[in-house]
Amino acid sequence: MANSMPEIASVRYARLTQLAALCGIIIIALGAMLPMAYAANSGQVIITSSVSVNCPFSITIIPNASFYVQPQNAMLTYNVVTAPPCSSTTANFPSLSGTLTISNALTDTVYYSNSVTISGPIGNVPVIGNIIFNTAAPNIPTYLSGPYSTTLSLSYLANSSSGSNQINIFAPANLLIQSLSVSPNPVSTPGSSVSINFNANNIGGLAATNMILNLGVTGPDAFSLSTSIPLTPNAVAADSSTLESIGESSITPYSGSYTLVENIIYQYSYTFNGVTTNSLLLSTPQVSTPYTVSSTSSGGGGGGGGGGGGGGGGGIGPPPPAPPLSIGQITFDQLPEFTSVLAGASILSTIGIKNTGNVPVWFNITLPSLSFGTLGVSSKAVYLLQNQSEYIDMLFSSFSNMTTGSHITPINFTISGKGLKTLQEQFYTELGVVQPVNNSVQVLRSTIVANFSKTVITQYRIYNPTNKTLRDTVLSTMIPGTAVPNIQDIKLSGEVSNVEFINGQYLLSWTIPALQPGQDNIFTYTITNSTDLTTFFNAQTEFAIPSQVNSTRLRIFDISIPSFYVNQTSAITVDWVYSGINATNITMALISPPTIGVQVPIYTYKVVPNEFVTTKFVINPIPLSGTYIFQLNTKGPFPNQTYSLPVVVAGISTPSGSQLQSTPTTFDLGALLRDTSYVLLAALLVAAFILIVRIAYQRTRRARYDLLRAQKLRIIQQRIKREGESQGGPPGP
Repeated sequence: MANSMPEIASVRYARLTQLAALCGIIIIALGAMLPMAYAANSGQVIITSSVSVNCPFSITIIPNASFYVQPQNAMLTYNVVTAPPCSSTTANFPSLSGTLTISNALTDTVYYSNSVTISGPIGNVPVIGNIIFNTAAPNIPTYLSGPYSTTLSLSYLANSSSGSNQINIFAPANLLIQSLSVSPNPVSTPGSSVSINFNANNIGGLAATNMILNLGVTGPDAFSLSTSIPLTPNAVAADSSTLESIGESSITPYSGSYTLVENIIYQYSYTFNGVTTNSLLLSTPQVSTPYTVSSTSSGGGGGGGGGGGGGGGGGIGPPPPAPPLSIGQITFDQLPEFTSVLAGASILSTIGIKNTGNVPVWFNITLPSLSFGTLGVSSKAVYLLQNQSEYIDMLFSSFSNMTTGSHITPINFTISGKGLKTLQEQFYTELGVVQPVNNSVQVLRSTIVANFSKTVITQYRIYNPTNKTLRDTVLSTMIPGTAVPNIQDIKLSGEVSNVEFINGQYLLSWTIPALQPGQDNIFTYTITNSTDLTTFFNAQTEFAIPSQVNSTRLRIFDISIPSFYVNQTSAITVDWVYSGINATNITMALISPPTIGVQVPIYTYKVVPNEFVTTKFVINPIPLSGTYIFQLNTKGPFPNQTYSLPVVVAGISTPSGSQLQSTPTTFDLGALLRDTSYVLLAALLVAAFILIVRIAYQRTRRARYDLLRAQKLRIIQQRIKREGESQGGPPGP
């Protein structure tokens, strides 16, 4: 018994020793690796205890020669090395701080200066990295392409160094329209050719090319114009200007006052690092000029009684005041705002009035004399009792020798009665004359304000004087969106009709499948709750005949602008459909902000009716985050339209001026040791885990005995052995 206990104890001790040794190995490994990992993770590798930090160093800008940089994304490459007499193996600079300065290389004017911090060299290993900065800083003139001096100055303790070179910037074209005029002004005769004169000055650093002149004209009733004219020559060199004069007769069709609006779409391009950038821009600012086309008829005669009637004839000016709602206790249920008639013909309209007062009144009308026709009413004086309504017919007859034009004509109203103060009100109506043209469809319009100025009713009369059937013709008119609160307030009648809200205006259209020779067609639209009655004086009307005008419709139903990120190529996709009646050419152009390139900014398509088209504009990488406004411009045989497309670019931006995005290429020994330490530590932990599992597995596979039972078995064996020896038998096992 005494001998068995030490044996059992020795077995326990051996096993505990194995486990203790294994734990010791793990603890020693962890103790050895953690300091190494910490040192590597902190970016500092101790090579020797002798560290010299007060050492000179030198900076070199690569290349040393002058070179070009891309707008908004200029990049300098620097090389920083330790200079003698420091030991090449002991010099260590934690970091170098200083400034990056941009100045005019010719005048030394400093445009921008900003602080920078980069990693310093270690031993004889240089630091090579890049600094990306924005050449469109607030103080850097974007129109000046260079040369600029860029200087990088760095210091550490008592030592400093600097490096510099010159850069030139691909400054974009910047086209300004400095003047615009029409000559002669006034124009003596409608339809005369005039000269459109303008001066365009390019103050940018690159040439403006492929210039297209956009003209917009507003004028008398039934006339508006939007057209594009390629300019010849079609380029303006950098820092130069061009004076252009273009002859046009399409902008003077009638007598009246007009406004001409102009801008220029132009393109510029450059190649940087083998990549060509194309950008489409719009000249600034948009300029306008007024001009007048004189009437071929003389002014009207003097006014009659009752306050005097104004003279008829003459060119029209700005829209007159809106029709009156009432005069005293007389309210107007119906007033003819616009009436047009063929030269030599007559047309009848109506004036509706109501006495809303408590006493009878006299209502008197005074008409002007006209130089282009005659004007009469069924009664010049009407006696109205309380709550009585009356309708007065007004007949307008045009002289047969009159040319096409329209005339604002004043009509005077007077009310009087027993015990009432005499009141006067002037109402303006527009009278139009249409001179028939051989083989030309005649379009006549009449507009009345009804329901006490709450409702506008316009009626078109279309007449085909030719001996041919006209098929798939289209009548359309535009109404400003500000004049009608809701599209539900517009009702159309006659043939196939449609109402759309496009670019801030309502487009009303009627499609006429067939207009027979000598046939009249009547089309009507009614507007309730109009907020601006003056817009119906000069409503824009167009009648499209397939054989003369390529009637076309363009509908954009989806513009996809995905998420944009800095320094990544993205695209804007436009899905549109052409629903005209004939094949035509349609141009889609994307106008980008300055210095942002579009790989192909202009697409021109030959499309057929009901053709679905997808246009994809690929945008070059944008280096800075922020919001950028692109403009989509559509061009075809219809008024040009422009859509603003805001693009949000996300990501880490490069601030204006110099902000280092340092990308050093130094060999990082600390990072290597850090990564190696992690790998070795993981390997030791895995090996220890496997060893523990193996020991545990072996223990579970052993035969298990109760210690007390084993002790008794050994005692019995020893007793049997002793009894055998005492009896002289053979020894026991």
